[in-house]
Amino acid sequence: MKKRVLAAIMTAAMICTGLAGCGGNASGSTDASGKAEKKTKITIAVPDPESSYIYQAAQEFADRASEYSDGTLEFTVSGNGSLYGGDTAAGIKQLSAGSLQMLILASSVYASFEPGYNVISVPYMFDDQQQLLDYLNSDTGKELMNRVSDMGITTVGSWTRSFRKITNSKNPVSKPEDLKGMVLRVPNNALYVEFFGACGAVTTPMNFS
Repeated sequence: MKKRVLAAIMTAAMICTGLAGCGGNASGSTDASGKAEKKTKITIAVPDPESSYIYQAAQEFADRASEYSDGTLEFTVSGNGSLYGGDTAAGIKQLSAGSLQMLILASSVYASFEPGYNVISVPYMFDDQQQLLDYLNSDTGKELMNRVSDMGITTVGSWTRSFRKITNSKNPVSKPEDLKGMVLRVPNNALYVEFFGACGAVTTPMNFS
C-alpha cells in the first residue's frame, strides 16, 4: 500500500511554517462489545524542545485530533529534531519519502526546496500580523502552502510564530546600518544570508539545532 504523507504547515512571521506528514502504522484492538477497532499511530516531529510553545502546540493538536477521531488516531510528539538528527533539510526529505509521518517546521526551511516560500520571509513584506494572516488565508496563500504536494507532502494546517527579531550583545538595531560588521547566526536560507549580508552583517548560516 502506498504511503500517504500529510503535512501541517506552521507559519511564523518571516515566516515559520511547519509541515507535517502522515503515513501512520495501523494496529487493531476491540471495543467493549468485542467489535474490532483500528487505530492509526502517528508520530509528530518538531525541532523544538518539550518546554517550547511549538512542542506544546503540537501536543494540543495531537490531543484534539485524537479526541475528534474518537481515539482511532494515536499521536506521539517527538521534540528536539531527534528523528532527523536536527538537520531540517534531511527532515523534509524523510517526510517526502514517507519515513517521517508528520513534521512541523518553518516555511523558510522549505524555501530550499520551493523558493516561493521566501515571499513570506522577505523583511518588511507585511505591516502587521493581521495583514500576514489575511495573506495566508487567501487563495494565493493557500496555493503557496500546497506547493509541497509536488514532493508527495500534503499540508494539513498552519499557524504563525511571532515576527523575527534580531538579538545581539553589541548594540540596538533600528536601521540597516546598525548591522554593519555584526556577526549574525541566520537560518540556513539564501534569502536571510543575502539580505543581512547586503545590510553589512557577517552571516553564519546554521541549522536550527
